[in-house]
Amino acid sequence: GVPVVAARMARFDVDQCLRIIREGAVKNVFFPPTALRMLRAEEAHLDGLRSVASGGEPLGP
Repeated sequence: GVPVVAARMARFDVDQCLRIIREGAVKNVFFPPTALRMLRAEEAHLDGLRSVASGGEPLGP
């Protein structure tokens, strides 16, 4: 097994999400496409990620 990190947010917060990923040394993530687009817009470098999964709506270009 592996630990699962979850955070309650009234609304998705890119900065809080990035902090959780970095501080928790998160390796694998699952986000809806809207959250992925928001993260991409920040041009954050998350070199520690091993995999990114998504679902719930089309990813788009």
